[in-house]
Amino acid sequence: MRISVLFVSATALLTTAIAIKTTAQTQRSNPNGEVRTIAATGTIDRRNPFFRPLGKAMATTCEHCHFASEAWGISVEHIRQLFASTQGKHPLFTPPSANDFRQAQALSADVSLADRQAAYSLLLEKGDVLVRRNFDANAADFSIVAVVDPSLPASLRTIAVDDDGRIVAAGTVGSTRAIPGAAYLDYTAQSNDGTPQIWIHRRPLPTTNFKFLTTVAWDGQDTRQSPNPAKRSVRDGVNDVTRATIRGRETTASLMAADGHTYTDTELNSLSNQITDFMFSLTTAQETVPGNVNLSAKGATGGVVNLSRQKFYFGINDVIQGDLTVSDTGEVKTTGAPFNPLVFDLFDAWFQDRDELHASIERGQALFNQPRLIIDRVGGLNGASITLPDGSTTTGPAGAIRGSCSGCHDTPNVGNHSTRLPIDIGVADKAPARFGHGQVAALPLFILRRKSDGVVVQTTDPGRAVISGRFAHIGQFKGPFLRGVAAHPPFFHNGMAATLEDVIDFYNVRFKADFSAQEKASLVAFLKAL
Repeated sequence: MRISVLFVSATALLTTAIAIKTTAQTQRSNPNGEVRTIAATGTIDRRNPFFRPLGKAMATTCEHCHFASEAWGISVEHIRQLFASTQGKHPLFTPPSANDFRQAQALSADVSLADRQAAYSLLLEKGDVLVRRNFDANAADFSIVAVVDPSLPASLRTIAVDDDGRIVAAGTVGSTRAIPGAAYLDYTAQSNDGTPQIWIHRRPLPTTNFKFLTTVAWDGQDTRQSPNPAKRSVRDGVNDVTRATIRGRETTASLMAADGHTYTDTELNSLSNQITDFMFSLTTAQETVPGNVNLSAKGATGGVVNLSRQKFYFGINDVIQGDLTVSDTGEVKTTGAPFNPLVFDLFDAWFQDRDELHASIERGQALFNQPRLIIDRVGGLNGASITLPDGSTTTGPAGAIRGSCSGCHDTPNVGNHSTRLPIDIGVADKAPARFGHGQVAALPLFILRRKSDGVVVQTTDPGRAVISGRFAHIGQFKGPFLRGVAAHPPFFHNGMAATLEDVIDFYNVRFKADFSAQEKASLVAFLKAL
């Protein structure tokens, strides 16, 4: 596969197909065709700290999880190749990406390959990296009853739980050994200066197309400030994550730079701002699909040049309130235009095209926009109190409603949500629809109890609840960009769907879409063309 970078200047848009230099990984073949990136600054400047090891303790860079060849994400196949080619010693395989941060820190340089593989099994099997979130157990309105985590030391598993998350006597038929919540928080605190954490495992999100970004990180961490971007901008949220990444993934607690000196706050701010500006400068999309099929041919408007020209503002085509705008001072105005479910129109020109691939992509686009799903039992939506950008609240539909894929992926021709609306569609359930528990059994299972009434929920990732401390937010995540999505499998925040076919099957079962085999194939063809 060719990696193409398009340079944008004030006077012209020049398309140049070049191989990105210095790293062979970006030149890997990709069965999905060609991905292209536009750099609004005029060049992909590899002197940017995004591409440099910043810490003395670990030689990791941002690029080690975010490759241009994979739409600035990373595929699990690529991760496995890096492990195999370096015997697990590539900088990606350092403690911040391991199953257990503490045990990975204790690995010796001459540890066996099998032990190293076991330490990074979630990264190798699902493409998941470790995310460590500080957690205030006193402030939260729920408590951690127990955690079933096969990656943490067996000596911590001093209790047993049944299928319903109840603590039972050791040896009870069907029970599972678990870590008491207090012991779990004590263990995670020991590598964090005494502050307890919740450790979860998630796919790295792509670091491109940030001009369309409305919510930072999988758990929508900027929603703790406000649903209004004027109160806390997306860029500030990204900069916070970037700074935290430098501190946690590259320099460790020592904050020691690659040359041995200790970073000052001024230096950290400069580095995080440079990296943030770089990520905001990028626009990426699929340019061709196999057979050298150009996605902007015959009147279609796929590809990165068209994406770079796509109209966008926070609140565009919002599914809850209709089209709205937010001023720099935070004033929210609805434009009067209702939500339009025809979110994607890139391939309208290929309707009933004689070329079967063209026609299939257009059919998939139409299916994406059609109200084929039964939207029911979605946390944060059905019957939920939803905080709107102006600070007021509304209640989501109490019962099941018919909707489309575009209802949650409502940003025109991009596919993320145009406001801050993390929701729970069941991906973090103990036994997700279509997949069952076996597909997520390697992930930690958190047994959480609401303090007010004792209601218990089991989840493989508390999602937004980790940062908000609210039981109502358990399992809620944002909808990610769809442009370039095919370049970095596996899918969903936890990597449980190995293929796009698996993704469609999940929605088919969870939301009773009743897609036929041909419809599934068309939806996959459409997603691969984004």
